[in-house]
Amino acid sequence: MSVLWVLGVLVICAWIIFTQVGGRQQLDVLSPYDVARTRELVNSRFGVAWSRVPGRGDDNFSPRLRAYTPTLSVSYKPASGGTNVSLWCSAYSTKMLVMAHAQLMWRKKRSVARALAQADSRSLSGAVPGLPRDDQV
Repeated sequence: MSVLWVLGVLVICAWIIFTQVGGRQQLDVLSPYDVARTRELVNSRFGVAWSRVPGRGDDNFSPRLRAYTPTLSVSYKPASGGTNVSLWCSAYSTKMLVMAHAQLMWRKKRSVARALAQADSRSLSGAVPGLPRDDQV
């Protein structure tokens, strides 16, 4: 029985480390659209639970109704055949070396990257590109 407890604690510690690293890493994605269209697509992924805040990126978002909120920054650079999008957590608070809301930042970066990747696959398949709704992603 004690082996299960130790194994459970190790799994929880591994998950915490995984989300801490994932929340702090920069994520770069190539969008097939121009900067304006890509920016529109990214902004559509942030609803009323997110507010615009000042920061280091072209667009900066912070979750509302949370203590010690981190800032998710997004930068856009034109590239051949589309736009390079960089997503990173530009400001955050830590307690005992643990980033507050790291899992939220990790999930949100993945959600935006997934929306851009789906936009890429739609444009390659010849479908009419459109903004994906949350229920389509």
